[in-house]
Amino acid sequence: MRRQFVFHSPIFRDMFAIGPKKDKIAEGDTEENLIILEDIRLEDFVSLLKFFYRDISDFQDSKAEWISILKLAHKWQMDRVQKEAVMRLGQMTFADPFEKIGLCERFDIGFEWVHEEIEIVAERDQNVKVSDGRDLSRDLFAAILFLRQKKKIPTTLRSRSLSPYRSPSPDQRGRIPETNWAEELRKALCT
Repeated sequence: MRRQFVFHSPIFRDMFAIGPKKDKIAEGDTEENLIILEDIRLEDFVSLLKFFYRDISDFQDSKAEWISILKLAHKWQMDRVQKEAVMRLGQMTFADPFEKIGLCERFDIGFEWVHEEIEIVAERDQNVKVSDGRDLSRDLFAAILFLRQKKKIPTTLRSRSLSPYRSPSPDQRGRIPETNWAEELRKALCT
């Protein structure tokens, strides 16, 4: 089991490279001298083990398991494992766009990964609730609210210019130029 952790994580590689002091047993070599992993949930650790040994396990390939893997991969700097988790999670559907945006922020993934979710939140008619931002930093949540407000101004002005008695011309049909929401969010966070 140690081999997978040493291979994937510089943290474990360094820990095992140091070795024990003279006349001491190495940490993790016996049941009396276990390695204690603080702040780690059993479910997350089991998911990571299933990932490492998936050819002989009951790895579910579920969103919950990939989030567990992402947590530990980020914590222990397992870059290859984190990239795999990000890729797999990117292929999954999130019912709540704020959940994926929160993962992006928490694990330093990059806003390009959540471009669609930012767009959904920025363009949806449904109001944003305070509880939607529970997993986001205040700055990110405020930036998303700022983008929503910024997006609504041109839409409101454009809708007032349409007469209810005639069809809108092609340039008045509410088309909004393509927006790079990840870049807009980055700009909003820098102001």
